[in-house]
Amino acid sequence: MYDGLENGEMDMDEILSLLPACMPEGSETMAGYKVYAVDATANEHEQAETLPDRSVLKSSKKEPMRYGHKYSWLVRLIHFGGSWAAPVDLERINTEATGEFFTDPDYDALMIPPREGLQYKGPVVVMVGPACVSACEFFSYAMTINDRATVVGQYPSSGAGGGVEAFMMPEDTYVQMTVTREMDADGNIHIEGSGVEPDVCVPVTVESFQRELAGEDVILEAAEKVISQPKGAGVTPSAPPKFASQEEAENALSGAAFLEDKAREQYAPEEVSVPGVFTYTVPLAKSETLVWGYFWCTTTTEILDQNFTQIEVKFELNGEAVPLDKFVTADLPSGDTQCRVIYTALSDWKPGEHHLTTAATFKTPINDGMGDYPAGDYISEYSVFVP
Repeated sequence: MYDGLENGEMDMDEILSLLPACMPEGSETMAGYKVYAVDATANEHEQAETLPDRSVLKSSKKEPMRYGHKYSWLVRLIHFGGSWAAPVDLERINTEATGEFFTDPDYDALMIPPREGLQYKGPVVVMVGPACVSACEFFSYAMTINDRATVVGQYPSSGAGGGVEAFMMPEDTYVQMTVTREMDADGNIHIEGSGVEPDVCVPVTVESFQRELAGEDVILEAAEKVISQPKGAGVTPSAPPKFASQEEAENALSGAAFLEDKAREQYAPEEVSVPGVFTYTVPLAKSETLVWGYFWCTTTTEILDQNFTQIEVKFELNGEAVPLDKFVTADLPSGDTQCRVIYTALSDWKPGEHHLTTAATFKTPINDGMGDYPAGDYISEYSVFVP
């Protein structure tokens, strides 16, 4: 074999003639190739400082560097911790000739997640900057897959996300150079040359610079603010949610959840029996159909009709008034009471922060047959966050 690797250079004709002759009985076929073991022992030349293609030989951190040639790049590693093997029809890809990177079709990075009980599913924020390089960038990028984390920073990461090769220059100068580029599942080159971009960009201002000089960590402060809010906070949606048709709304009323059902806040009946502003935080894991509306119940139909002569209901979405013809109005029995529901169903929530307001104004004090309610504005404000 070393006849075909003389002076660290590969004689392709010699190699191809030797490989079939050296094929052992019972060789395996892997990825469509006949493979066999190859002796990849380093060919050391400690004193040959001008040896062509001289490289560093080092297999562990505690092992001293040695100089010579490595032939491991000629061979194929079947599995981690196993034997080295090489295909019979081996050919080196000359990227200078093709002008393109060679993609190894058999090199797919797979991840086996830990069992369900060990997985952390809470919010995660990753902070990046120019000092985040290489392995730091691989981790940061991986956390963006499936929107697992929110990336915060003033600048992208360094953009040095390729695989490196080490070699020696004259006068014992040690050099590392990027020789591979990482790709995502769609075959797009990422990280290298671009870095991991922040989802939340912390502004660089005179004030922030002065605070950093004073020892404050403005990026950490921003990250803490982000992680304390639901995902989607601070992001302007590309479009409002979709309003249902009358038929869709009627179907949703019997099956979909109300905005209040998804909210973090819950109020006791006595709390909402007086005028005031009641806020609801509605974090969604993904877009889903939700019922938005106003309902009022009384002991009789007559009282219901009389009450609504003194009740004015208005709706707003992201600061704009929504006309009542977008809503369905229905009188429905509920146990021993009669209720009027003004509602619609919203779906196709775009990522970001949506704001909805329901305002019921009682022009005069009202009695629903069960209790008294003061005149005033009863306002419900909903903040819906979609990742």
